[in-house]
Amino acid sequence: MNEKIELLRMGARKIASEKDFMSFVLNRYQEMEQISETELIAVLNCSLENFYRLALCKAPDATANDFVQRLEKISEYSQTPKEELNRIIKRVDTLSKLQMAEFQHSVLMAARDKDSTKDRLSE
Repeated sequence: MNEKIELLRMGARKIASEKDFMSFVLNRYQEMEQISETELIAVLNCSLENFYRLALCKAPDATANDFVQRLEKISEYSQTPKEELNRIIKRVDTLSKLQMAEFQHSVLMAARDKDSTKDRLSE
């Protein structure tokens, strides 16, 4: 791996936990689909350098009015197919929202159970 690609890789790894970046989105997609980085690069049909360039981009908000324009810019910059990027971003966004809704439901259920237990104890 040449020095430029190594620097890009290190940058992508550094921001992988920050939800605002494509590095986070790509990692979440890999986890959801249980695929390796190499397999994801094949799905995106891009070079290793372009994969890391993509990872360093700010992730577009799938619900924003300018989503398509931002998606096209990212696709052009990273030389990756916008259709695949669109599919990946929206899949991660949807599953993340579902997981958040499930978590909130669990918290509400736990709070309700705690209140009903407290009510029974005070009777």
